[in-house]
Amino acid sequence: MKYKELKIAENQKVEIEYSKIKNDDFLVKSTVFNVGHGKINDTEILHSIANDSSNEEYHLKTEEEAIKKCEEIYRKWQDIPSCSGGYSNEGTADLIVYIPNNRKDIDDIIANFILDVKGQMAYKGYLKIKEDDYGNDKQYWKELLKKIPYKEVSTNHFAVNLWIPGYLNNEVEISKYFLNIDKVIKSINENKKGWGRVICPNCGEEKFEYSAQNDRADGLCRNNCGFRIHTYI
Repeated sequence: MKYKELKIAENQKVEIEYSKIKNDDFLVKSTVFNVGHGKINDTEILHSIANDSSNEEYHLKTEEEAIKKCEEIYRKWQDIPSCSGGYSNEGTADLIVYIPNNRKDIDDIIANFILDVKGQMAYKGYLKIKEDDYGNDKQYWKELLKKIPYKEVSTNHFAVNLWIPGYLNNEVEISKYFLNIDKVIKSINENKKGWGRVICPNCGEEKFEYSAQNDRADGLCRNNCGFRIHTYI
C-alpha cells in the first residue's frame, strides 16, 4: 500500500509504499517519478536533485518495522534541497529551489544550483567561450545573490530568474550591468504598462522592449547593443 507521496521538485515526486510478500515479510520501496520532461516553448526543462539518492528497496520482518522505514525515507527526502525549472539557449534561467526547514544557508543552496545550470549551459554551447571564464564556483554566485533578487513563492520554495550571461564578466562590467538593470526597471515602472518600449540604459536608444508582470520583467534591446534583463523586480 502507498504510505506517502512527496513532491520533491516542480516536476518530480517520490512515492513511498510497503506491501506484504512471501514468508510474511514486508517490502518497502521508494520510487522517484518525473511528472514532466522535455521542452516547453523551446525551453529546456531542468530536473536536478541535490543528492545522489535514487529508488530504494528494503525487506523487513514486521509491519511496524516497515512503517518505521517508510517514515525514515520520508523524512530523508524532506531534508534534501532540490531545484526545478528551465533554461534557454539565450541564457535565461527560471529556477524554483526547494529549501528544507532545517537549512538556513539559503544563498549557498541557490548559488549551487545556479552554478549547476551555468555548467549545463556551457556544456551545451549556450554560452560564449569568454563567458565561461567566469562563474565557476559557488562563492561567485553567492556574492552576486546579495544583489540578484529572488522570492519565496510558496512555503520553502524560492524562485530566481536571471539572464546568466549578464553576470559572467569582470567586476566593473557586472557593476555596470546591475546599474543598468536598476535604470531600466525605473523606466518600466514609470511607463506603468505591462509591456512596451523604453530608452535602453546601455546604448541610449529608445529600443529596449520589455514585458513585465507578476513582479517579473524580461526585456531586450533591439538596437543589438547586447543588453538584456530577466529578473524579479
